[in-house]
Amino acid sequence: MSKVSFNYPKSPFFTVLSERVEAYFKENKINSTGNYRLFSKAIFLFSLFVTFYVLLLTIQPGWISVILCIGFGLNFAAIGFNIMHDGAHGSFSQKKWLNEICA
Repeated sequence: MSKVSFNYPKSPFFTVLSERVEAYFKENKINSTGNYRLFSKAIFLFSLFVTFYVLLLTIQPGWISVILCIGFGLNFAAIGFNIMHDGAHGSFSQKKWLNEICA
């Protein structure tokens, strides 16, 4: 599978923006990749994903299954917006392979 890349000129805006973002992380002594809060959120979302899935397979009443499907869908969207988004930008982890798995 080929990787998507963008061929953009190094505009002054992009250069200044990159410098300011890098300066922000250095001034506040923050790592630009995930910390314990991000990993805790990822573990929570994946645990909730598995819980919804198992409950959907084991619960019989249809009306409960509808509620579980809604929760399952919302949880899946949360995984996409949080974990997959950070992985796609390379900010989930310092390890490239982990970012690729999350993306």
